[in-house]
Amino acid sequence: MKVKEAKSVFDFAFFVGPPCQPQLAAAATDSGWMREPDSPSRSSHGAGAEAAVARYLSDQGFDVIATNLRIGRLELNVVARRADLIVVVEVRFRGAGSWTSGFGSILPEKRRRVRRAAEILWRRRYARDASVSRLRIDAAAVVLEGTAYRITYCPGAF
Repeated sequence: MKVKEAKSVFDFAFFVGPPCQPQLAAAATDSGWMREPDSPSRSSHGAGAEAAVARYLSDQGFDVIATNLRIGRLELNVVARRADLIVVVEVRFRGAGSWTSGFGSILPEKRRRVRRAAEILWRRRYARDASVSRLRIDAAAVVLEGTAYRITYCPGAF
């Protein structure tokens, strides 16, 4: 694992993880958060994608702290914790026929907003918490394939 050189107070704990590996989330239509592919609501797909990522993180040993956390006018999709690591995840849902991937849809302005929200979260909640030593911003691209969400997860995405 490589560590980037710190350029600001926030960057001190920015780790670059391994290359992205696709992870297929288990179908869970009976749990209520999964929608069929023909569901007309875009927001329901987004909520299902966020729930699938939260479940994926739980399966990886993280405790999900919050979803859709509002910080003023900013929002963080998923915030999770494992030991001394806080992870902020930007979740991007795209249909199978989309022109761009979920990762391709994270434009520079969106990265700035997520980073700004994560910095505020760090300052307000975790900067003085001795049990937390680092915060990492990850991204997850989610595609609905039949009745399952395919999650491509990138640690330290930006």
